[in-house]
Amino acid sequence: MPELPGERCRHNFSSLLAVCDCPHVQVRSTTRFTDALQHGHTTTRNTRSMISARGATDSWLKGNTHTHTLWSDGNAAPEWVADWYLTHGYDFLVLSDHNILSRGERWIPLGEGGMPVDRVEELVRQFGIERVDIRDGENGREMRLQTLEELRAHFDLVFIEGEEITDRFDDVHIHVNAVNVEEA
Repeated sequence: MPELPGERCRHNFSSLLAVCDCPHVQVRSTTRFTDALQHGHTTTRNTRSMISARGATDSWLKGNTHTHTLWSDGNAAPEWVADWYLTHGYDFLVLSDHNILSRGERWIPLGEGGMPVDRVEELVRQFGIERVDIRDGENGREMRLQTLEELRAHFDLVFIEGEEITDRFDDVHIHVNAVNVEEA
């Protein structure tokens, strides 16, 4: 499994709209955030119960609002990323890959020039063959990346849809993180 950030940030915010250079944040569970979680942005009843039990204003949720996976330039499959944050005590996670939402089918090459076969074997050992889709594509073996909806079904984390919108103006690189997005 690739090494992911493990340091804890001590920033506290009162809403999801706060801005911080550090993606590892704790968000006070405001009424607006709690309502959003209870109306479909959660993964399981256990998470909804956790949020309800904590109350709307007297607790903190630990999460990351800027995480990349193999959907763009990250170095880990989405299920590895989700598992890492879950096992390290996080309550919510935003997958914010560059210019793409974790929806639909996305296949990545395996072997030379792609994800090493030994990492795919490790993924199968950890999550089971039924959760890893592999096919013979036009250019060789490929693995399908799990979508946000699939992650929500398998991990007891709050997944908030996000995207890092990346562009350039002249020689200036522009990166804007969009959180809790919906396609128009």
